Amino acid sequence: MEKNNRINRAVARLLAPIENIDEEGRVFTSLDEDNLLSSHFEEALLKVMEFEGVYSDNPNDAGGQTFCGISRNFWPDWEHWLYVDDLRESGKLKYRMTMDDFLNNKELESIYEDVQRFYHTHFWETIRGDRLYSPLCYEVFEAGINCGVMNSIKFLQRSLNALNYNAKRGKVPLENDLVVDGIFGDKTKYTIWAIIHGNREQALNAICLWFNVFQGMHYSKIFKNRPSQKVFAFGWTRRLENE
Repeated sequence: MEKNNRINRAVARLLAPIENIDEEGRVFTSLDEDNLLSSHFEEALLKVMEFEGVYSDNPNDAGGQTFCGISRNFWPDWEHWLYVDDLRESGKLKYRMTMDDFLNNKELESIYEDVQRFYHTHFWETIRGDRLYSPLCYEVFEAGINCGVMNSIKFLQRSLNALNYNAKRGKVPLENDLVVDGIFGDKTKYTIWAIIHGNREQALNAICLWFNVFQGMHYSKIFKNRPSQKVFAFGWTRRLENE
């Protein structure tokens, strides 16, 4: 009977949204604001914008022309490219413009709302950012933008596999490594909870550190296969700093 109860509780944790599971593994259904995860999207996006900048057109960048990190080659149908062209031709959009300059410019300020919507739709929702604790949500979000969402989720899954030893030996029913498929499903979500269970801050920091290790390995492979990309090495190294 007790074994069946443990199994039932484990299944409930697996099926419940991660924001409905507290640190002790209890599943709750009421809207308890102290337990629910809050969105860190706006904060995470501003951090990412520190790396992406406002405007660039580096010939070594496969993305080509970029505006707030949005690549024209990868997102040619983004609705504001003609407006960006007008800004550039009029001299109002400069290569060295900072995000502070951008956000304090009344003419440009309104477009940032569309930039936010773009990133929320195509990246934050895809990585299920509101179901990730901070600072992990930031790491997965930033890498999703720079390395691709599936690669970012793979970094996360490899990190969880590296750190699941204690979880497997603990009270939570966690037996197998995750399949590294780049899909944020229920098993990935549950494994995060199993690892941070009872030790949230230290465990989250460890996940973030391992995440940056795998992200760095990804960059190393790019440098080996495409040496021209080493021009971005210092900038990409800044992305590996665990804040």
